Parts: sequence; C-alpha cells; structure tokens
Amino acid sequence: MAIDPSIYRSLVELLYDIAHRAPSGRSFAQIAELMNKPYSTLASELNSGVETHKFGAGDLLLLMELADSDAPVDFLAQKRGGVFVKLPRVTANGPMDKASIKAVKEFGELMGAYGQALEDGKLSLAERKSILKEGYEAVAAVMALLRHVEDMETTA
Repeated sequence: MAIDPSIYRSLVELLYDIAHRAPSGRSFAQIAELMNKPYSTLASELNSGVETHKFGAGDLLLLMELADSDAPVDFLAQKRGGVFVKLPRVTANGPMDKASIKAVKEFGELMGAYGQALEDGKLSLAERKSILKEGYEAVAAVMALLRHVEDMETTA
C-alpha cells in the first residue's frame, strides 16, 4: 500500500512510517542494519519526540532506496507548492522514438480530459482529478523525452 505524504505534518513523521511500513517489504530492523545504525538509534532519529537524535539529510536517499519510497520527495514538493514527477527510462527506437509518441499521446489525453470538462462549463471533483492526472502524466512524458534528447549524442 502506498504511503500518502499529504497526511503528514512533518517529514520526520513520514520517514518514521516509511521505515516501519516500507513498500519494499523490508522490516525496520533490516533497514536499520542496512543503514549501519543500531535499531534504537534509527528509532530515536525517526521519533519526532526525541530531541537528542536527529535523522541526517545524508541518510534520506538511502532510506528511500531501502524502503522503495518516493513519498519524501512528494512531501517536500507538496510543501513547496510543487509536484514530484518520476521520469520513466526511454530508449531510442528509430526516427520517431517511443518517448516522442508517448509525449504526444499523453498530451492528447490531457486535452481530451480538459475539453470534456469544459463542455458543461462546470468542473467537478472527478473532472479536476482526471485533468490533473492526465496533466502530470503528460509532464512526465515530455520530461522523459527531454531527458532522452539530453542523453543523445549530437552530430556536428
């Protein structure tokens, strides 16, 4: 079950839950061991009520990898008024590669959802969610395309 970062008041509370309910299936004890920390130390670092221990920013990526969770960056992006979009890996597949096709497809779906919502001049909650979902998927596809172009070798 995915962890919803929007329900947390602090990043430390979110990290505590990620370590205890890791989507990777690892136990808290396994995560502590893989982070080379005693169980009690990691437990104290992730307990917002303990003032003597603080979870280091340098440990954040390792915890995210071990727990297989992007919820911390989702949380930070939300708090800053943004959104985190994980980019898919793309590879070239001829002149019109898959990344280009996906970007166009996702943009078409976004415009379709937007056009459908405008038909009656009112925006329902379901329509809003659909537009946002399609929009974020379109952004991810365009960003994947741009990353692909950045990775391509140029001919001079």
